[in-house]
Amino acid sequence: MFSFVLLPLGLYFAMLTFVCCRRCPTFFSGGFDVAILLLGIFGVVSFGPGKLFIPIFVYSWWGVWAVWYWILLYYLAAYCICEACRNYVIIYNCDFDRVMECIAEVANRLDRRSYIEERVLHLPVFGLHCVIGGSYYELMDKLKEKLRLRNKSTEMTTESDKHRSGYISLKLTGTKVNDPAWELFQRELYEACCNLQTDRYRLPILYGFIAGLILVYSFANITTDLQTLKNVFIDYWS
Repeated sequence: MFSFVLLPLGLYFAMLTFVCCRRCPTFFSGGFDVAILLLGIFGVVSFGPGKLFIPIFVYSWWGVWAVWYWILLYYLAAYCICEACRNYVIIYNCDFDRVMECIAEVANRLDRRSYIEERVLHLPVFGLHCVIGGSYYELMDKLKEKLRLRNKSTEMTTESDKHRSGYISLKLTGTKVNDPAWELFQRELYEACCNLQTDRYRLPILYGFIAGLILVYSFANITTDLQTLKNVFIDYWS
């Protein structure tokens, strides 16, 4: 049973390992980013609370083939969630300063009147407005709150400069996600990010270890005890 549950999760951690090992930033649209996560937790949901969403009459009519009803239901739910998350993009494994320069350059190329004000990117001619977020800004906010509670006003810059890599997100506001300007901005930013490189190669040991452990366990059970897994699968869905 655990082989079915953990296999998609292992593939998800393998994807994270690949993303973090790249020497250039990885650009994902919001829908694709969420789709990968939903694929990773597919096994956990399917052999957990997912069975509660299948009506009793489906089991009585379809038997073990009720699994196809669940796959279709999960796909429809995932599709709706991914469509709702198309209003943002996220850039992983990036150097904050370089990517921010890249974003400003792309915005200026598309709209000469573009500017960034208080973590908001404005392209007035295009009619695009994006809220900028990410790990660096989250760290800045935490440090500000910590220093405020301690009544201090120093050390924040030094501490935040130690963590100027991570991810950056751009969330669209006030514009429809199917706007051609938003699609054009995403394409231009994706192409620009492909030409960047990160300063340091960071091997994500933790992600790689988790992915390897899960995948080895899952494939070992599948190859050595396949018949038992089939019986468990049939008993669960019938």
